[in-house]
Amino acid sequence: MSTMTFTAPRSAASATRRAARRPADQPADQLAEVVRLRPEARAVTPTPVARRGSAQPVAQGRLRLTRRGRVVVVSGALALLMGLSWVFGASSVATRDAGQPVPTEIVLVGTGDTLWGIASEVAAQTGESDVRDVMARIERLNAIDGGLLHPGQKLRVPTTD
Repeated sequence: MSTMTFTAPRSAASATRRAARRPADQPADQLAEVVRLRPEARAVTPTPVARRGSAQPVAQGRLRLTRRGRVVVVSGALALLMGLSWVFGASSVATRDAGQPVPTEIVLVGTGDTLWGIASEVAAQTGESDVRDVMARIERLNAIDGGLLHPGQKLRVPTTD
């Protein structure tokens, strides 16, 4: 089995200490000059980099968001947009004024009557050319779905003025 050893990275202070050790062949006064002239002994501030592997520096005041931060910002913007649309979209376009009432009369449905038969009689009285349009208006006026009628049912049918 092999053994691996890990060493900690060396800092500028440890480099200074190493240089401060006096080698046997250098006098102490020459060693002091070497220590003063060494550039790695000075503190160096690292320059932020735009992307890993890129050499373009980033401006110091620029804010960088992580993926989680971008998700939070986008979610907040969507929530704000939905809230504003709910507040401003809740106003109704309907008016308080009543519309023009459609002139109607009430017809009692008898046994065997159909919506087509009643609509064709109304179309003949009003001068309508298409019975299907009259059927659609009768269904809309009475909220009928499917055209099923029952004997004794009261229907509102359009009339002419």
